[in-house]
Order: sequence, then C-alpha cells, then structure tokens
Amino acid sequence: MVCDTVLSDPDEVNALIGKPTDAVHAATMLHRLSGRRHQVWSAAGLLVHGTWRYFVEYAVVEMDELPDETLVDLVLNDSWKGKAGGYDLAGPMGQFARVIDGDSTTVLGIPKEALDVLNSIVG
Repeated sequence: MVCDTVLSDPDEVNALIGKPTDAVHAATMLHRLSGRRHQVWSAAGLLVHGTWRYFVEYAVVEMDELPDETLVDLVLNDSWKGKAGGYDLAGPMGQFARVIDGDSTTVLGIPKEALDVLNSIVG
C-alpha cells in the first residue's frame, strides 16, 4: 500500500498545500488555515493479488481560530513534521480541528475505502 495526502488551499481551490519544509513554513501554513475550512485529499494504491487498486477521497476540516501562543506551541512541538498542511489531526491539532464532512481516516492519510478493502483482506 502506498498513500499520500495534500490539502486544497483555502484561498485558491486549484492550488494544493503539501508538507512544510521547515518551522517557518509550518507556522505560515497553520496561520493560513486558522479559523477556516479546507479540503484534505488522500490517495492510495493497494496491490491486491498482483493487481493495483486506486482510491482517492477527500474530507472537509474546520479549524478553530488559533491564537498566536497556540501556533507557537504547535510549531515548537514539531507535530508538523512530515504532515500535509503542517498538522496531525490525531496529535495536538485534534483539539482545535474537526472533520465536518468525510472520514477522519482520509485526513489521517488513508482513504476509508482503501482501509476497508485492506481490512477485508487481512481480517
């Protein structure tokens, strides 16, 4: 299985937000997402008995307005590293953001349908 996740830019629907390259980039991303809704897209490829199956899903996340102190804490704790949009919904950001449409597994990086197929094979 291979997976990756990107966010739709809340200001430009045809632009994507990937992973931050450093702490300043993470702070900029989080500041842009603060108090707003955005789409999170996850795609996966799953090799099942020699045949690749592909899955793409999105979810909508709403983020609280983040005070400066919270932004600083989120950046300093390094929870942004390797995360699309600079946050991990299963980590510290979970108390400031919520999925309002779609499935949380999509936001965490695995389309729900791909997870369901994988569970049916393993389970």
